[in-house]
Amino acid sequence: MQEDKREPFLSKISPLIDSIIERYPKLLKQYRRLYIWTNWHDIVGDEISHISWPYSIDSNDKLLVLVEEPIWLQQLQFNKIFILKKINSIIEDFPIKDIRFKLGDVDTLRSNWQDKRIENNKTSISSFDITSLLNNLSEEERQLFDEIEDKELKDNLISLYLKAKIALG
Repeated sequence: MQEDKREPFLSKISPLIDSIIERYPKLLKQYRRLYIWTNWHDIVGDEISHISWPYSIDSNDKLLVLVEEPIWLQQLQFNKIFILKKINSIIEDFPIKDIRFKLGDVDTLRSNWQDKRIENNKTSISSFDITSLLNNLSEEERQLFDEIEDKELKDNLISLYLKAKIALG
C-alpha cells in the first residue's frame, strides 16, 4: 500500500526536479561534484583521507587537494590517475580534468567544511516566510509546487529552487 502512495507522488515531483535541472544545469554540476567532498573517504581510502582533503575545483575543471606532508603529496601524485578515474567514473557527466596537490592545513580545512555543512543544514529558506518568497515567483514557477501536499517537503523544494535561482542568477 505504501508503494501506491509513493508512485503518484514521485510522478508529481519528477517534473519539478527535471524543471530545476533544465533551468539550472550549473546547480546539477555543483551537486554532482559535491560528491567528492562528501565521499572523499570512499574515493581515496582510510589512510589517505586522513592526510588530504579536497579544496576547490577551478573553472578549468581542475581539482585542488590539500595534503599534510610532502611525502604524502608525492605519493598522491603517483596515484593521481587512479583517483581521477575513480571520481570521474561516478560523476561522468561533469568530469574533473586534472588534480593538483598542494601542502596545506588539512585538519582545519576539513573542520571548516564540516562546520559549514552543519550550519547550512540548520539554516534554510523554510525558516523564513515561504508565502512571501512564493510571491516572488512567477505563476508558472508557483504551479511547480502546487500539487505537493507535504509542507516540509514543499518548503524544502522551494528553498532549493530559490537558492538555485539566486545563486545562478
